[in-house]
Amino acid sequence: MSKFTHLFQPLQIKTTQFRNRVVMAPMNHNFADPDGRVTDQLVDYYVERAKGGAGLIITSATVIDPRAKK
Repeated sequence: MSKFTHLFQPLQIKTTQFRNRVVMAPMNHNFADPDGRVTDQLVDYYVERAKGGAGLIITSATVIDPRAKK
């Protein structure tokens, strides 16, 4: 029997349901544009990670407002 019997079981935290307990931690991959904004490459990267089966993906830092870079 595996030590990780619950790893691929759903998990409910308050009102959020996760399909499993696999978590992808944030990491810097330099796929944002020079101003730190989200690019198609960045979106594609996370889409592929989601297809891989992670229950929760914590994204890297991105800029959504230019004032954040000051």
